[in-house]
Amino acid sequence: MASTCFTTPSCLNWTIEDVEVWIKSIKLPQYKCCMSQNFIDGRKLILLTASNLTQIGVKDFEHIKTITREVRLLLEVEEPYWNVSIADERVLPRTQFIEQKSRTGVKIDALTPYEYHCRGFTLLTEGDVQT
Repeated sequence: MASTCFTTPSCLNWTIEDVEVWIKSIKLPQYKCCMSQNFIDGRKLILLTASNLTQIGVKDFEHIKTITREVRLLLEVEEPYWNVSIADERVLPRTQFIEQKSRTGVKIDALTPYEYHCRGFTLLTEGDVQT
């Protein structure tokens, strides 16, 4: 497994209101209601793709490109590549980690980059050990 030379982005802790402030800061205030009505908080930012942005009301292609680019910059994740082999690693470990953090729950909330590095996502599939 790859190195843990990444940290959890602080924006994963953003509230819906924080996302509203961010969308205004990237000069797209017209989508403030879109974000709040669809409950987009910091954990859901990684899910904002060109495909689902249109479903929540962002129709302008240039705006879609801006939002997805700014999300990638904010989360420090790579741009998706469509010309890779299925034998290649799909995404970098940091992106895999952030994608998982988009979910909620006790185990996901507790998952750190170090734990991901040591155990991958087996931590999330293991049952609670009772003695």
